[in-house]
Formats: sequence, C-alpha cells, structure tokens
Amino acid sequence: YAHMQQVLLDRDIRLHMLLEHEFNLKGSAVKKTAYIFGSDKDGIFTHKHVSDDDLTSDKDLRRQVALPKDICAALTEDTDGSVFSSQQLTNTKPSMQKKFIDVLVRVIADKAEPSPCQICDCMADEVGSG
Repeated sequence: YAHMQQVLLDRDIRLHMLLEHEFNLKGSAVKKTAYIFGSDKDGIFTHKHVSDDDLTSDKDLRRQVALPKDICAALTEDTDGSVFSSQQLTNTKPSMQKKFIDVLVRVIADKAEPSPCQICDCMADEVGSG
C-alpha cells in the first residue's frame, strides 16, 4: 500500500475508481440509498449535484454514509481522487444513469489539474530507467 501510494503521489496522479459498492446510511437498520453516486475525501455526490454550477460534495452527508472499506478506496482519498458506485450504471433507469455519468465526469474533470512542474529533467528511477 505504502509503495503504491508513494508512486501515485510522486507522479501527481489522482486515482478515481468505480467500485461495485452500494452506499448505505449508517445506523442500526442499514438503509440502502439509490441517490448516492460516490464520494471523495470531502463529501458525498448525489443526483442533486447534476444542476450545480460549482460541483462541491456534501460534507454533512458524508458523516452519515458508510464508505467502502477497501485499500483502493483509501488510495483515492490519499490522492484526492474519488470513488463511485458502478451499481448506478447497472441497476438504475437511463435517466439516473445520465445524471450519474454527468456527475462522475465533472468530478474527474474538476480534480484534473496539470502538475505545477512542467519543466522536467530525465532522471533514472530505482530500476535505472528514466
């Protein structure tokens, strides 16, 4: 985990994942939620974010949702990426799928930033290539 995390951070890569995970509300009676699309380190994205000009995740809702317990999901948080539910593409109506894809691609596009260093020197890495 530590090695993969370091590689992603060194190369300024933001990891985004589609996981087969259904987001549930926390609590004694687990409630399934069809309106939660995904999450990032700051909050949750839902169908309501489709119409937002400024796409900002819901911080309050994040505290109420059980997030995936997965090494890859943890890497998405460390790299300022996001995790989205693939269930939204397979188990919902086309109108909801369209909203999901809209939010998904906007999150990825918003998080995509060019590396601050655009002038590079070719240096050998730990295996001697570079």
